[in-house]
Amino acid sequence: MDQELGGDADCPESSSVTSTLHPCIHGEKEPHHYELCPGRDGAMKRSDIGGRWAHVVCALYTPGITFGDVERLLAASWQEIDYKQFGKKAGCGCLDRLESRTGIVIGCDAALCRKYYHPSCVQRLRLLIDRSGD
Repeated sequence: MDQELGGDADCPESSSVTSTLHPCIHGEKEPHHYELCPGRDGAMKRSDIGGRWAHVVCALYTPGITFGDVERLLAASWQEIDYKQFGKKAGCGCLDRLESRTGIVIGCDAALCRKYYHPSCVQRLRLLIDRSGD
């Protein structure tokens, strides 16, 4: 089952876990650069690191990402992740080969699969599986 992470773009202060922030709310006209992947659109949250941004799905599925406010998924932080992990492996689901080494990729958890993906690419490909009920 695909996990859908969305939110109410008109209400960034919502207490909903899946509420998202969008650049237009902050007066930005261009999509942000995200820290964990090469994606340029999608559900995102501001991090606790210098006002940077990360996709919600990337923050949720990347090991080592923490949240200052877990209930509302606010203040994502990747300060505990070794920066040598950024760009270390290429993502298999990326649209652009050069951008495939942007951010952090995670290994596919299917048996014997040795491919790596950005969580946002897996979501775009509709291959993301919600295993929270396992």
